[in-house]
Amino acid sequence: MSRIAPSSNGRTPMERLMGHAPHILAPWTKLEDAFFASRTFSPALLEQVRRTLALAHGCRYCQAKGGPPDHSHADSRTAAAVELAEHFARDHRSIDDAVLARAR
Repeated sequence: MSRIAPSSNGRTPMERLMGHAPHILAPWTKLEDAFFASRTFSPALLEQVRRTLALAHGCRYCQAKGGPPDHSHADSRTAAAVELAEHFARDHRSIDDAVLARAR
């Protein structure tokens, strides 16, 4: 339970907290909308990448927003994207040709 009363601005609990500062909420919302507006990747794939990065970077809000990554990927494309995100979060230099090939 937050000690800060939510504002009337925003779609999620976190956004309602940021809604007290509309100059922060507006670009945050724009970034999130742009991320999920991809025509190349499905929303489900993007969500798994987001969850993977949230866990790797320790963002408690981001982890609470969607939970932990689902490692029982239904398709190889999502599995490859999550693998690439894990490597990128740990050490971008660990991304070798094989990881990139699977992600393509």
